[in-house]
Amino acid sequence: MGARHMKNIQDYAMKFHAKMIRLLLRLTLYLSGKGKDWSFGPAAIARNCDHYGYIDCPAGGGTFIRVPRRNEYGVNYPSCATSVVHSLFDIKETDLVIDLGGGGNPLQRANVVVDLFPQEGEHRHVPLQLGPKQKFVQANIENMRGVFSDKQFDFVFTQQTLEHVDDPAAALREIMRIGKRGFIDVPRALYDIHIGHPHHKWLIDEVGGKLVFKKKPVLNCGSALFSMYPCLSFWYEGGIPRWIEFYYRNLTCVQLLWNDKFDFEVIP
Repeated sequence: MGARHMKNIQDYAMKFHAKMIRLLLRLTLYLSGKGKDWSFGPAAIARNCDHYGYIDCPAGGGTFIRVPRRNEYGVNYPSCATSVVHSLFDIKETDLVIDLGGGGNPLQRANVVVDLFPQEGEHRHVPLQLGPKQKFVQANIENMRGVFSDKQFDFVFTQQTLEHVDDPAAALREIMRIGKRGFIDVPRALYDIHIGHPHHKWLIDEVGGKLVFKKKPVLNCGSALFSMYPCLSFWYEGGIPRWIEFYYRNLTCVQLLWNDKFDFEVIP
């Protein structure tokens, strides 16, 4: 297959997936009963920035993008922007902060970073990255007794981690045990079905403020028609991540800012 033909295929795939992402966002809004007539695009983003305020997030190459703090779906936390998102959590200078599962992209404000896999593998495809003052602890977040004491941390941050664990109930209990408050970010079930990582073990939703985990019926594959995972080698060239990871993160991900404790249910 020639290089030009391959480039045409990639261009078509990116355009197709961009359309599917917007359709998926609209479907998420429709099923939630919010914003059924919402128009996704630069005008809507600018409107939300003016209306709700914004945060400037690094977008690579020394550039920044302006991300609205809220949209029609609710509060939006650009949690992938780990160098700035902590400013939205009212974390004090003296607070002790831990990031669970953030080895490849830890929260910059975290004092301690926990990861079960220090090396690259199926769950993380980038090397371990730590700031100069961050302490790394290799541990399984499903059982951190003997590693961290009760309510040791003022803030517990975890993103894109709980969908990988074997026992989410144990991990969630440990999060509440070691932390006073915190933030959880996980892929939303509807989104994960179509554009999820093939090694995710759970489909997750928020129902009435409760985190609900359902065992993923089929592992190591996504939707054959819609799965974006095989296209990860080139999809970043199309600017698609800005729609997913920044502007509408609260649509594609369940985001929970909790204090003291939270409710959850695990359906095997």
